[in-house]
Amino acid sequence: MNIYNTKQIAAIHRKMLEKTGRNDRDLLISIADQVACEIAERWDSRKPLMVFAGPGKKGAAALSVAYILADSRGFKTEVYIVNRGGDQLCEDTAFFRDELLNNVKYGVKVTEFIKEITLPVIKPNYLVIDGLFGPEESNAVQGGLKNLIDTINRASNDGATTISIENPSGLPGDLTENIINSNCISADFTFAIHRQYPTFFLDDVAEVLGEVVVLDVGLPELTKEDGQDCNIRLIDEMDVHALLFRRPLNVCKADFGNGLIIAGQYGMIGAAILSARGALRSGIGKLTVMAPRCAFSILQTAVPEALFRAGKHDFFINDL
Repeated sequence: MNIYNTKQIAAIHRKMLEKTGRNDRDLLISIADQVACEIAERWDSRKPLMVFAGPGKKGAAALSVAYILADSRGFKTEVYIVNRGGDQLCEDTAFFRDELLNNVKYGVKVTEFIKEITLPVIKPNYLVIDGLFGPEESNAVQGGLKNLIDTINRASNDGATTISIENPSGLPGDLTENIINSNCISADFTFAIHRQYPTFFLDDVAEVLGEVVVLDVGLPELTKEDGQDCNIRLIDEMDVHALLFRRPLNVCKADFGNGLIIAGQYGMIGAAILSARGALRSGIGKLTVMAPRCAFSILQTAVPEALFRAGKHDFFINDL
């Protein structure tokens, strides 16, 4: 599976829109539908919902999710929009804000932070949606935004459930210096869109990603013909399966080699069992395990496919 950087993911989005004749808003609605369905399947609508949206496309997706969950699923929803100066929202974010204000059947509390950020109270039973910053917005977070992220993280530690759309806000998608910092949302769930970003595979990032759920929104793969070389690839089950040798039907186990494992002693038969299982898993035809006599019943029960050859001693191997 190819792992694309943020620019390549953006190219995938553009390609999909060109092929289907759709626009950015259509894609955002598709993403929001997938996120909302995933949330509705996992949590009851009686769970209070609090949505935080930034001024960019990720904020637009979060507002669309809030609209769907409040209007169609009956979630009691509070929405907080970061719009410093009152003129920072992109066109799509402004559109979904107005949809929330004008068209939702159930009352949605919408608060817009224009001058300063007033920190809300997030209770332990709340479901929090992080739609603040996308993976390409990795600049250091300061001031009120830092305090807001700290508030969300403290609430998560106290029992609230935090869901990040696409990426935990503050975590860049591409491999850079100082990837993990204290100004990053620590999510319980990350709903990745189509693909995971390179940073998602770093050990230190696991603690802020939580459980990663990859949502399929119908985006195509990129190829070299599209001008997108992929430098990072994840070896997954499909890749390994394609490399496995397919055996003819008219063969027997003797056609695939013999193996001998000499292992184990009293109280340490586990090594012999694991070694035997590994050898059989590799595809060997016939396997013999030589071990002390005390291992006979254990090995024949744990690995019945393997032949057993007993050593002369009951408790350890003292001859070959």
